[in-house]
Amino acid sequence: MANTKLATRLALILCSCTVLYASEPCKYVVTRHGRHVTLADKRAAFSRAGISWSNHSQYVVDHIVPLELGGANDLINLQVQTIDEGKLKDRVENALAKCVCDGAMTLTEAQLTVRHWRSVDSNHPCIVRPRD
Repeated sequence: MANTKLATRLALILCSCTVLYASEPCKYVVTRHGRHVTLADKRAAFSRAGISWSNHSQYVVDHIVPLELGGANDLINLQVQTIDEGKLKDRVENALAKCVCDGAMTLTEAQLTVRHWRSVDSNHPCIVRPRD
């Protein structure tokens, strides 16, 4: 049952990728306006994470699959992270986007890899490793 739920969630996240960006990921620049997440979605993400909105200044709402890798501004693609964790993940996202633009990794590989961003080797971000 847990595997079915995980597979369904993964499919929903994969389907939330922005088609335009995914078709030509290195051609489009994601602007601050493009990153807009509504207050309602931010509050919903906090609620889903079990974190009180009164503590929101200690956290960021992050795109699981970042916009630069074809992720969408949908609630299903949002998670709450500490500010420090968000900064670390941003570095990995930027490195993976460069890997895609340089042709060292496919967009699909980058989208799957970013879900396990903590295990990405910062010295060799373009190497896809098998998952346990």
